[in-house]
Amino acid sequence: MTVTANTTRNDYIAGNDQNVYNYTFQLNDASDVKVLLGGVVQTLNTNYTVENVGVGSGGTITFTLKDSNNNPIFPTQGTAITIFMAMDLDRDTVFQPNGPFLADEVNNDYDRLWLACNQQQTAINRTLRLKDQDAAVGTMELPLKDIRKGKFLGFDSVTGEPVATQSFSGSGFVEKTGDTMTGLLNNTVGYAVGGTTFINSARELSNVIIDGENF
Repeated sequence: MTVTANTTRNDYIAGNDQNVYNYTFQLNDASDVKVLLGGVVQTLNTNYTVENVGVGSGGTITFTLKDSNNNPIFPTQGTAITIFMAMDLDRDTVFQPNGPFLADEVNNDYDRLWLACNQQQTAINRTLRLKDQDAAVGTMELPLKDIRKGKFLGFDSVTGEPVATQSFSGSGFVEKTGDTMTGLLNNTVGYAVGGTTFINSARELSNVIIDGENF
């Protein structure tokens, strides 16, 4: 079977009384897919089954849990559902000298190579990376762990390379309830960085610019 370039991930929000969801990429084996429900890994043939394995356009995932009366337990409406290829990147086919060289086995072996490429490209597309238009100058490697721990990630003003900027702590943020900032600032009065005061004696923000407005 031919293998086309394809994204190997589908994300859904659970609907009302819905237990069947599509995956839109080819699988060579049901165990090559991973399913998350609310961020929790589900178990093949216990929590879900996979249909249309080997079909280029994909197939469906069916959640199969049932209650004591054998009624289906649907994913809770509004729960995040993630379906993605998680094929082991290994090779277990070995063709022996003067042994069988069957078309199905050879095609399956080559298909796995291209499916693995699709899987890796999908993972790469979810990473922080340079745009094609950006000249590859210097390094985009992160600073060492001991240098970046407890610090914000920034970019050098000249080279654009990643750098570890000023330190931070959890007490340096304001409380947030819903969409409204509430309560006193969780920091000491007179908090300053580089000689600039950001919290005045009344625990109000100052010298903070958001969308061009000074606070």
